[in-house]
Amino acid sequence: MSSKMIPWLVAALLLLAACREPAAEVAPTPLPEPATATPLATAAPAATSTNAPLAPTETPPPPTAAPKPTATLPAPSPTSLSPFSGPTVAGRIALRELPGAGRGPVALALLDGRLYVANLTTANLSVIE
Repeated sequence: MSSKMIPWLVAALLLLAACREPAAEVAPTPLPEPATATPLATAAPAATSTNAPLAPTETPPPPTAAPKPTATLPAPSPTSLSPFSGPTVAGRIALRELPGAGRGPVALALLDGRLYVANLTTANLSVIE
């Protein structure tokens, strides 16, 4: 094994180890409690000689505690992708004849029936038709 490949193997092992960890659970953010309004007491007019004394006013019932709302997440809405939202081909690169066979392939790409191979040892790009 080449000493140039060791950093790549270490990086691949670290990436695989990191991908095996489960995603952390995210707790939903609690919603603030709504403010409850207390009813205002109305003041009775003062008794005068022209009007009779009023009956005592009833005290309003104590406000009941409103039920606390539960935190719910909105349902995910389906997303539609526009036809040009992804990467697009900007143009074609013309390649000249490449030197002999490459050594130490590290990356492959298949495009229009051709296989492009990036070679590490010979530092070149091979095209297989």
